[in-house]
Amino acid sequence: MKFLPPLVFVAVSAVAVSIWIQYAAAPNVTGQVETVQANLTSAKAGQLTQFHAGLNQPVHAGDVLAVLVPDPKVLERSLAVIRAEIEQTRLGITPTFTRERIEYQVENYRLRELEARTRLAQARIRRQYTEGQFKRVAGLYHGDTNDVVSLNAYEIARRDADSARAEVEEETHVLTNIQDTLQGFGELTRPLAAPADAIQAAINVEEKKLDLAEAELGPTPLVAPIDGVISVILHRDGENVSAGDAIVTITATAATRIVAYVPQPMSVEPVVGMPVKVTSRSLRRATGIGRVESVGAWMGPTKPVLLPQPASQQFVQIGLPVWVSVPPGLKVRPGELVALDFNRAN
Repeated sequence: MKFLPPLVFVAVSAVAVSIWIQYAAAPNVTGQVETVQANLTSAKAGQLTQFHAGLNQPVHAGDVLAVLVPDPKVLERSLAVIRAEIEQTRLGITPTFTRERIEYQVENYRLRELEARTRLAQARIRRQYTEGQFKRVAGLYHGDTNDVVSLNAYEIARRDADSARAEVEEETHVLTNIQDTLQGFGELTRPLAAPADAIQAAINVEEKKLDLAEAELGPTPLVAPIDGVISVILHRDGENVSAGDAIVTITATAATRIVAYVPQPMSVEPVVGMPVKVTSRSLRRATGIGRVESVGAWMGPTKPVLLPQPASQQFVQIGLPVWVSVPPGLKVRPGELVALDFNRAN
């Protein structure tokens, strides 16, 4: 009766203080697991096809999420500009002597070859567009959704596709004949006397422009830049997008760093390599020891979600940004709030 009550009181007090320090005491700093996101953007204008991405769908870096078909109108205008510049170059060639007339014929055939390649590129654009339209209409006409389009619309789409294919074949034949003619010149294809430097340079420029336009004819696959899940979908199959438009947003599922703001006055000066006790806000309050990976060189406003208690919009708390590594074995999700304690870790 004399010694047991004080001993019990001391023991219970020690247990209460231990529980309070470990579980109930306010954390030193509130941190947030860094969320890594990447946007899948379109490098050029066109139409989205073969789009097969859904919300929260897991993806890996390099997976093809959609195919971008270039806008035929834009390419046709680019090719029309090239044709106009080729015609301007043609007018700049004036044969004078016999030797120069031979060179003129060779260069004239080269210009005709460029024109034929331009027309063939335009025909391929029309064929690609009309075939895509025909496949879409045919799917609606022959598929499970019968009577969605009329027979007249189906016939028009098929006619346009057949006409575009015939145009490609014809332009291919013309280009082949011109190239055969150039090969028939033999040694004459080598300039006997170099033409005017300006004309030669202009022809070389048009060749490079035409090569670039031909490279943009084909469809472009859009691949996932990082591993993660699709968190936002901004465009879907069949939509037209402009260059630089974001199509989907991919959020990484792996947590690598924690960002926190050490408020003023700072009770501890964070340095790179310093151990930090990280405590999750789960029911079991899992803990681990991370390391300071980087310390900001400036004091910045703290995010409202990281403040210990809600504050008014006029209130701004300044803190030092610190990035801490996620402790090994500690399961946290991107965006999750955790407690960081610099003093106890040290």
